[in-house]
Amino acid sequence: MFLNQIKNNTRVPVGGYWIYREAETSTTLQHPYLHELEKLAKKHRKVNNLPIGSDWESQFELNVCSNQPDECEESDPPLLTKAQSLAKALTKWALSGFKVATQEDMEHRLSICESCDQWRPKSNLLLSRCKACGCSGSKLFLKTSSCPLGKWI
Repeated sequence: MFLNQIKNNTRVPVGGYWIYREAETSTTLQHPYLHELEKLAKKHRKVNNLPIGSDWESQFELNVCSNQPDECEESDPPLLTKAQSLAKALTKWALSGFKVATQEDMEHRLSICESCDQWRPKSNLLLSRCKACGCSGSKLFLKTSSCPLGKWI
């Protein structure tokens, strides 16, 4: 469940073109300059009566990255996604009476996280984080928390 971001949006990519594929019209658009490709993609969607949502830039970037993964790198979930995830986890935890996971449960959860490709360890557990949901290692302590990928409850 990674998100991607383009490494360098000011250069022409390997192969000479940035690529955008519009699944709804089975159209592939290409351009050597990313900002021009974005204009073409927006115009194509408008001409074909396809919506352009408030998160258009993110959707466009994900599309381009899915077509050219070598030009992209992993990024954190958007701040809004992380904030929503945190609010949901803290609300659930508060409703439980602020129950904390047992040491055994926490160690079990941590061992699962450490073997996951979404886990980004740091020297301090509280600074470590999950790239799938953006949560820090502190989530492991909350009795009511669960893995967004369903690996632990």
